[in-house]
Amino acid sequence: MYPLKVLVVDDNDEFRANLLEYLQKQQGVQVIQEAKGGLEAITFAHYYMPHLVLLDISMPHFSGIEVAKYIKRFHPETKVVFVSIHEGETCRALTQLLPVDGFVSKSYLNRDLPRILKKFRETPKGRNRF
Repeated sequence: MYPLKVLVVDDNDEFRANLLEYLQKQQGVQVIQEAKGGLEAITFAHYYMPHLVLLDISMPHFSGIEVAKYIKRFHPETKVVFVSIHEGETCRALTQLLPVDGFVSKSYLNRDLPRILKKFRETPKGRNRF
């Protein structure tokens, strides 16, 4: 079975480092790259073709919303999950209005991220890309 290739995008260095450390300990998950902002995220998504992008909503230059639209337009098989400090129904509603595959609050990351990783590890569509 191929590993789930993940791109992590967040402008907060400390949060990104902690998330990378967590993901690297997960079986069946391969972090292929990290990005600090939207332009890097778009470039890396195109070049590395991840299965899953964990994407902050609020970033300088290009917001996570703009990045998600781009990734889904040019790589519709890539799963995009918003990861944000913002909580509540407004952010969850964004996932219904935009072409994204989920939302995780940074406050509940330890609780919700394992479920999301499991869901996308078990989804075979798009997993055979190299």
